[in-house]
Amino acid sequence: MLRTVLFIPLSLANAAMAQESAQDIGVRRAAFAAELFMESCFAHLGDGKALTRWVRSRGYGQTDPAFSKAVLQGDPGVVWSASNDIGDFVILQKLDGNCEVWARRAHGQAAAEGFEKAIRDARRPGRRIERDPDRAIEAGGVAYRQIAYFMQQEGAAGGWLLVAIVSDSDRADVQVRLSADRTR
Repeated sequence: MLRTVLFIPLSLANAAMAQESAQDIGVRRAAFAAELFMESCFAHLGDGKALTRWVRSRGYGQTDPAFSKAVLQGDPGVVWSASNDIGDFVILQKLDGNCEVWARRAHGQAAAEGFEKAIRDARRPGRRIERDPDRAIEAGGVAYRQIAYFMQQEGAAGGWLLVAIVSDSDRADVQVRLSADRTR
């Protein structure tokens, strides 16, 4: 009887620790995705050669050609693997200068918060950053949240649309997508 009484609380404690650990890993993945986006896509906006040098300096390699083709959906570009011991991450480098970072599994809310903090921290004199209203998106039966900012340098004709699309659903193929797309 005593064994059963001790076993139940220990089992519940172990289950809670395992759940907390999965949550912590998801938050670490989200933080890595936001950092990767800022160091790759954001730091090299529109400069494909500089981005390629940076990616190679990190030791990231190109993904399997079939995977790249499927991910790019016919757009010309390169998909780099930035996967590591905490998860699967890719950088989509498009030839038009647009760039994305994907985290296959990450805590969506933490990724959204990290993305927003990084964009707020990127404010500089002469750089206009405006936030658009959040949008709810449903695709393939999965709910996503879209957060978008428009950024433009003073005197520039165009700017950049900086977007985070996140989901905490286990059914999402990719839970975090962070992108920088040129506007005209």
